[in-house]
Amino acid sequence: MKKLLLAILLSAASLLSAIALLGTSAWLISMASTRPPVMVLEVAIVGVRTFGLSRGLFKYTSRILEHQGALTIQSNLRVRIYENFLAMKSSQLLDIRKGATLQQVVNDVETLQDLWLRVGSPWASALLAGCAGVSIAYYLLPSAGLVLGALFLFAALIVPIFSSFAAGSRQQRNLESEIFDEILQTSELVEESLVFGFSKDLITHIDERQNQIARIERTNAKKAGLGAALYTKWLGLTVVTMIIFALNAFRDHRLAGINVAVIILLPLAIFDGLSSLPVAFSHLAQILDARAALKPSLKKIVFENPVMQDHSYDHYILEILRVQPLRDGVTLPQFTGVAQPGHPLVIHGKSGGGKSSLLSALIGDIEFSGQVLINHDDLSHFDSNIFTTMLQDDHLFATSIRENIKIGNPDASDREIEQILEIVELADLVHSLPEGLDTLVGNLGYNFSGGEKQRIKLARMLMRNTPIYLLDEPFEYLDHFQADRLAKKVLKVLSTKTVVMVSHTY
Repeated sequence: MKKLLLAILLSAASLLSAIALLGTSAWLISMASTRPPVMVLEVAIVGVRTFGLSRGLFKYTSRILEHQGALTIQSNLRVRIYENFLAMKSSQLLDIRKGATLQQVVNDVETLQDLWLRVGSPWASALLAGCAGVSIAYYLLPSAGLVLGALFLFAALIVPIFSSFAAGSRQQRNLESEIFDEILQTSELVEESLVFGFSKDLITHIDERQNQIARIERTNAKKAGLGAALYTKWLGLTVVTMIIFALNAFRDHRLAGINVAVIILLPLAIFDGLSSLPVAFSHLAQILDARAALKPSLKKIVFENPVMQDHSYDHYILEILRVQPLRDGVTLPQFTGVAQPGHPLVIHGKSGGGKSSLLSALIGDIEFSGQVLINHDDLSHFDSNIFTTMLQDDHLFATSIRENIKIGNPDASDREIEQILEIVELADLVHSLPEGLDTLVGNLGYNFSGGEKQRIKLARMLMRNTPIYLLDEPFEYLDHFQADRLAKKVLKVLSTKTVVMVSHTY
């Protein structure tokens, strides 16, 4: 915010330099026509040079600060949105529309920064510089200064308000949200759409929405053009008014002849800061709509259990007492069991029996009834960082094997990674690849088989060092013999840890 305030002051200084430059130039030309001694013009000549250079310097510096401030705001907004998502439980995330979310993170955040960059800052700096310019006119000719001040305030207030009525943005915003949804749908269904021949229908729907948005934008552009036309007409009226005042004052000997041009030309420089406002304010409704859409995500995030007790246990005993995961429309069974170092808790059961939901409940993704104790203390008193999780839908990033595994421990060396690869029986495969650890995994692990992807996830999990491990089908996609070997190796590595494992194979 300090940068933005400083940027406004520097922008106002740039506009004021432009006003001073035009006024000084007008005086210099008028005075030079009387052929005075050169020394009389010397101060004005230096002033013209100074104002000409300072105008660009102030403007350049203000633009840097404006964009730094706006980009900082943009970054903070996105961080707040992600924090909001992080605080949500998985059941809440199910209600979120992907298109609306993408619009928030991309469009709305970038649109909201225009509130400062294109509306607030230019308007405030134009108002400051304009008032200073009007003061100069008032000093030279009070009656002209008062009229010029009234005309300027009208242009600074009424023209932006008139331009702001060029909205219709809520309809445009809804259409853009639909386009985001349909583009995401098209991207996710691209293979199916080509096979079953409905790709043209998806593209047609997107084109229809885009044409509707184009029509709205053309209408808004016409209305914004009316605001710009009003500004231009008002500027012309102001110049004509100043011509009348200046000539009458000169005739009545209330204004020196060398100042006539100054009074006439001052409005051109004073109004210059307002030239961009009609277009900027024509987008004000759209900006405010974006702000309203982002408002729920900009609330201060208060994470559950903000006060954590200081625990320093040698080992952790996890007790699950009649825990029933709570999902809308689904009744899941209760779970009871104990896990401690050297005695892992293995959960078996048919598919859809709530085993994965139990692990999600333990890490706080979904609500549950019953009680979870850690060393006879309630789960709510512990930070979620005591858990390492490996869930069925864990993500592999489209980067190298090394970077995917180092997510578990960013400080891990290649030697440590290779030791983990030996445990999960991937070392030989990685060594046989031309690029070794730098081999790209591909989007969603596309370059590797299901079993190889699962072992990369296992390696990443083993890189973590926490007291409790929650593993959901860690040996999926592996044949029975390899799954049995890996289970023994993994449980040996985690022999000093508390392990809860959902598995059909072990």
